[in-house]
Amino acid sequence: MSMSALPSKINAFIRFWHILYKMSRSVQQQHSEPNDHPMPKPSTIHDQRYQKAIQTIINARKKAGLSQSDLAQLVGFTQPDISKIERLERRLDITECIDILNAISSGEKDFFNKIWNSIHECHYR
Repeated sequence: MSMSALPSKINAFIRFWHILYKMSRSVQQQHSEPNDHPMPKPSTIHDQRYQKAIQTIINARKKAGLSQSDLAQLVGFTQPDISKIERLERRLDITECIDILNAISSGEKDFFNKIWNSIHECHYR
């Protein structure tokens, strides 16, 4: 992957996370009463959108022909780390997610759009 493509991928990914955050805030505000205390924000690991994002990443990893061990080696994790992420036992932070997505995207131009569309469909069903 060329270095010039990396900043545009990172910018796209940051926009993607910003939109997810705004969507979650919007849903939270819709479900709270004006005089209520703000609802505690549920853990992202239990959020349907997060689970869908992880499932999309799993599918992409498999489609790329990468085992959990292969992916772990590419991004500097252990295989059990990848397993825990995929079983929703360990939360994936944004920088780790960028590393994983770059490793499994193989420079695919619309990779982030595919993930976004998958999550967006889940949110608006």
